[in-house]
Amino acid sequence: MSEYRFLTYKTDSNNAISRRRRAQRRSKIHVRQTAPKQYWHLLTPRYEMGCKRIVLDSGYLKVLGDENVHLSNERICSITENSVITENGSEYLADVIADERY
Repeated sequence: MSEYRFLTYKTDSNNAISRRRRAQRRSKIHVRQTAPKQYWHLLTPRYEMGCKRIVLDSGYLKVLGDENVHLSNERICSITENSVITENGSEYLADVIADERY
């Protein structure tokens, strides 16, 4: 599958551009069918597919609908023993904090 995807990211081919656009459309449709609407703007990239690592969904998007899950791109200003406090003053109780760098 990875070898097939390689052809999608060539920059010198109209076929690759077409393939990339189809993949982007499929990805966007998948997000909209799977993730809660309130997160679509956070989950839809504003750059062309392949510019950053591609995340393959193995259930992540469905979990976003759980009531104990909150997705945010707010800057964290501090972390306490039981919560995360963001730059705008919002405080989120947290058992687990996921960092996109890891």
